[in-house]
Amino acid sequence: MKKRILSLIALLALIIGMIPALSACNGDTPHPDVPPDDAVVEPPTDTTEHVSPEETPADFDTTMTASRMADEIVAGWNLGNTFDAVSSGDDSQGFAWLGGGRYEHSSVLELETAWLPNDGADVTTREFIDAIYAAGFNAIRIPVSWHKVTDASIFGNPNPTYNIREDWMERVLEVAGWAADNNMFIIINTHHENRVFTLTDETFDESMHFFVRVWEQIAKSFMDFNERLVFAGLNEPRGIGSGMNEWGGGIEETRSNLNRLNQAFVDTVRASGGNNAYRVLLVPTHAAGSNPQSLAGFEVPNDPGPAEDRIAMAVHTYSPFDWAHEGRGSYPGPEQIYEDIGRVLARAEELGVQAMLTEWGSINTTTHIEMSENHLERIQHAYDYVRIAREMGMPTFWWDNGQAVADAHGFGIINRQSAEFYFPRIVEAILIGDAVGRGEREPALFTCCDTPDDCDCFAPPQARPAPPHMSFDKETGGWWVYDFTNHHDNRIGFDPYSTPEENRSMGNWQLFLPEGARFNDIASVRIEVFFDQDVMDAAVQAGEVEEAGLLHAIYVIIQSNASDWTQLQSPGTEDTSVYLTENFVTEVEVDIVARTTWLGITIVTWNDFVPGVSALVHLLDADGEVIVLVCPDCLASPCEC
Repeated sequence: MKKRILSLIALLALIIGMIPALSACNGDTPHPDVPPDDAVVEPPTDTTEHVSPEETPADFDTTMTASRMADEIVAGWNLGNTFDAVSSGDDSQGFAWLGGGRYEHSSVLELETAWLPNDGADVTTREFIDAIYAAGFNAIRIPVSWHKVTDASIFGNPNPTYNIREDWMERVLEVAGWAADNNMFIIINTHHENRVFTLTDETFDESMHFFVRVWEQIAKSFMDFNERLVFAGLNEPRGIGSGMNEWGGGIEETRSNLNRLNQAFVDTVRASGGNNAYRVLLVPTHAAGSNPQSLAGFEVPNDPGPAEDRIAMAVHTYSPFDWAHEGRGSYPGPEQIYEDIGRVLARAEELGVQAMLTEWGSINTTTHIEMSENHLERIQHAYDYVRIAREMGMPTFWWDNGQAVADAHGFGIINRQSAEFYFPRIVEAILIGDAVGRGEREPALFTCCDTPDDCDCFAPPQARPAPPHMSFDKETGGWWVYDFTNHHDNRIGFDPYSTPEENRSMGNWQLFLPEGARFNDIASVRIEVFFDQDVMDAAVQAGEVEEAGLLHAIYVIIQSNASDWTQLQSPGTEDTSVYLTENFVTEVEVDIVARTTWLGITIVTWNDFVPGVSALVHLLDADGEVIVLVCPDCLASPCEC
């Protein structure tokens, strides 16, 4: 009887509680989604009543922080030019250029593939997402433009509700679900919205209302995803037009309003409660820029959630920009990458916030794939960029726009239909860069093999003299060079103190790189020279040589288009030639210049042939660590040439 009485009381309380809600449905009550004309809309700020541990499902790890997430992301990839496609013309006409008319008449498939080639055949599939994950990418960013699937005022609606089309939301949820099935980290954002989420005072109030409405719906729809899903409030927010300093850090007005939108984003997501109370959130600098003004104007939003370290700063750094983003010139090396990412790190540390590089990449500068002229440069750049970012504690997300060739600004590295990678070596370089940046493997130096089974990857082209015999020392990461031979007619590395006729080069040891590859990371070369005196003496007794062991000098030569070289003389030979009968170790710093194509050591002698000499050569980075040479096709282990 007692239980029955309690049940009746509970039912009565429920009915009484519904009365205000039923009254709100009266037609005289203003629509809750449409503010009065003179209202200034701000998001809710007091969220503590929405947050309780009981609302968080057991499979949501509430200890996931932005810093931990940045460390656990190995490689990220962008599903670009897909859900983010927007009309590039008159917004009032929506997607008329697709043939579907305004936004409400265009199908989800039309909207999803509008910017992709192949007439809709590049639709995203589960198999495609699985292939991204299988290749080593454990994180995916899904850029989405939302205004195109609402009744926004930009389409001529005087009283918009800003409700998102259900079929569109369901499709984004489906693709994100495929990534979640692979336990990938997922970023959902608002992307090409600069014409509706404006940063100027004149239109800011409506922008704020629209922005909050969109994020209320996204937050609710993705509530049940676990802690590996991240919300990113905006993409590259900026003021557009004359005097706005669009890509240079904006103006005070736009930077200030961006900070307000970033705060509104955090407040809105946190107010939705449940998983979203603990979820990691990304907020961008002005235009997601890494320039000093964008970074200086960025403020970390106040987080009303119950946990710390759940906000991260999102930055896009296509570095070096002229080469990586615009395809001009040749890859100059990693110096600009160090500068750009280092500037981001400095600001992040100053603010006490984690940074993530959610867009980067390089374009194919040719109109074809099979013979991509800057392919080797892109491999080296990918390795450099990810290694440097990881050393500075930042994850990276490659921008893939579904286009693989130059005339389409080709950042694409995978075929959307076959799910096969156009440029698998770039992917391998990304993964190795991350591992090296973590200190999990030795630094890598990239060259190119003709075929995956060809491990003689450092042999010179046929047109050049063959080097002495050499073998790779897996224990030390060095190269044994032996059986030097005389190349009188070899002008590469000839003795600068003699005429070509007088010079009798004992032999050159050379590592040749194909055009576009680099020796960027080398800071010094250590050479250990060994003499087998018994072999030398036997050669003298046999009359093969007159004075075995007479060496003039050892040269370490760095050859580039500018013909730069560095000379190192062996001990005791600065002023005169001497007999060398004892082993010695010497080291030289080298200055790597742009477009370095081969490295070699030359041992010069006055004799036609000197037997019994060998050398062990190590290439060292700035910290004195050995650089292991690998081929992109043999990245699992160093080549054994």
